[in-house]
Amino acid sequence: MGQKAVSFEQRIDRLVEGFLNEASRRPSGREIARRAAYSVAQTHRSFLSAYGEAPGAFRRRLVLERAADMLARSDSTVWKIAVESGFASGEAFSRAFRRSFKVTPREYRKAPTHGWIPAPNRVHYWKGSLLRTMATGENKMNLTDRLVEHDIADTRALLERAQTLTSKQLDAKIDDPQPRLFLECYDATIRGRLDYLVLTKECWLCAVYAKFNPMESKRDKTPKGMLARWESVEKEWRDLVKSVEAEGRWDEMFIDALCDQPETFSFGGMIAHVLDQSARNRTEVFRAFTALGHADAAFGDPLSWEMRKQA
Repeated sequence: MGQKAVSFEQRIDRLVEGFLNEASRRPSGREIARRAAYSVAQTHRSFLSAYGEAPGAFRRRLVLERAADMLARSDSTVWKIAVESGFASGEAFSRAFRRSFKVTPREYRKAPTHGWIPAPNRVHYWKGSLLRTMATGENKMNLTDRLVEHDIADTRALLERAQTLTSKQLDAKIDDPQPRLFLECYDATIRGRLDYLVLTKECWLCAVYAKFNPMESKRDKTPKGMLARWESVEKEWRDLVKSVEAEGRWDEMFIDALCDQPETFSFGGMIAHVLDQSARNRTEVFRAFTALGHADAAFGDPLSWEMRKQA
């Protein structure tokens, strides 16, 4: 069987690794193209498209960032670092270093900074390897989006996995935190916690939009029924939070007539309360699922959820 062809991206990755592994050598454009297995012009064009920098400029920047790291973390002389960075002399190294960092190598060693040179991409040298950093200025998702979308994703995942559990598993007691907090769920079972995750949003949406109180009717607590209830409330909850954020209504007050004695709450306080309550209940349910052998029932926390999304 023939070997699978190596993609251009894989070749570029190897090329970039070579920039670090052989920092003392300064390859020519022709050599860089040979390593990428493309023509000089195509390699330059493709590398520029992928990284926003020409191969030579990319390499020089990484080598200087590596030199800055060595100045900050090693006792090597400036001359030795210059040689290991591919410069013919300490003077040439100092000039290049000063152009990038605005200080000489010796001045940098006395007061080292982060050691990254501004770049059109997110790739920098970091302690012997490459690090892809956050892109400066990106604002595709804010903190509220992350918290709300993770809460929605995990709640749905738990409700979907609940379809596979038996009634005995759903109604077995799980750890009940003490003392209980304001409006916290009292039903310490998987079924009770899942019902509460849905009911909390149902109730607050009813309070905000003056709808019929879901507590006054018999609600479906079967796995299928709770998932159906969630599907009818998920979008409305997301839309409410987004509208409050977009219109800056965090401190705006509303009357909750569902309470025995009507109470006044702020939108910001209510949304924070729901997210906090949901996070604690989801954690307890997730641990209960894990004890039953369902460790993959949900993401568990925002970082796990985000990493899974990016995979």
